[in-house]
Amino acid sequence: MSKMSITKIIAHIWVGMLMVLPMLIVIYISFCTQVDNIPPFESFIIQQNDALIIKPSFVNYKELFTDNLYLMAYATSIKLAIITTLACLIIGYPAAFYIATRTQKVKDLLLISIFIPFFSSLLLRVYIWMIILKKHGIISIFADLLGFEGLDLLNSQTSVIIGMVYCYLPFMILPLVANIEKLNFQIVEAAEDLGASKFTIFFKIIIPMSLSGIISGCAIVFIPSLGEYIIPDLLGGSEITTIGKLIWSEFFLARNWPLANAIAVSLCLMLLIPFTLKRFYRVFR
Repeated sequence: MSKMSITKIIAHIWVGMLMVLPMLIVIYISFCTQVDNIPPFESFIIQQNDALIIKPSFVNYKELFTDNLYLMAYATSIKLAIITTLACLIIGYPAAFYIATRTQKVKDLLLISIFIPFFSSLLLRVYIWMIILKKHGIISIFADLLGFEGLDLLNSQTSVIIGMVYCYLPFMILPLVANIEKLNFQIVEAAEDLGASKFTIFFKIIIPMSLSGIISGCAIVFIPSLGEYIIPDLLGGSEITTIGKLIWSEFFLARNWPLANAIAVSLCLMLLIPFTLKRFYRVFR
């Protein structure tokens, strides 16, 4: 057996242990029932009279689609993820285009400056935003000077979106920069020589050529945004209920592990959508 074959076997085993096996355990627990025991769930595989009885419970999944609390959490999470992704794209594309068209030295400096804040803890950065957004915070002080007294953005969807855009914006910029760097700007010059307006050049040449970078950036931002827990919890407070917060509360507070795992499985199924769209784009491009 060659070294390459052994390496591939080890790689497949490693991927299976780290990704496939944990996911199978999550799916398995999602079909179990909650009990007051340790662990707090009862297996749906029962051995009775030398026979193996398999009775998976669909109660957890039924609750997800019948309880308004979970339906509202899904709707809120999807809305926050979509708004965050669109905001990151609108802000990130011009920034990425500017960075990609600079000299290598300036480009490196700008990219480093973008990622410097991310050398610190996410929790620390979110706490800083709590200070900025709270009543009598920095934004509130400036709002008072402009005549908008008592502005308090904390514990609202606006504050959650601000925090999520701040945290995920670099992950939109990076793939866009990598994509825009590879664009053939000779086509742009040819369009200019033929009298095309800047508007036409941007929307009919540059945007279509950088579409793969846009899709990659949107997927990278949307996927973690959908299951975000820390930012909605700290900046949204008890007013905002998201999928991530529900998983945490069901797992640690209610100790309903089967339901928490069912929520996690449904979240993973939702995350397959951007992956599928990206796959179809690559196939039919």
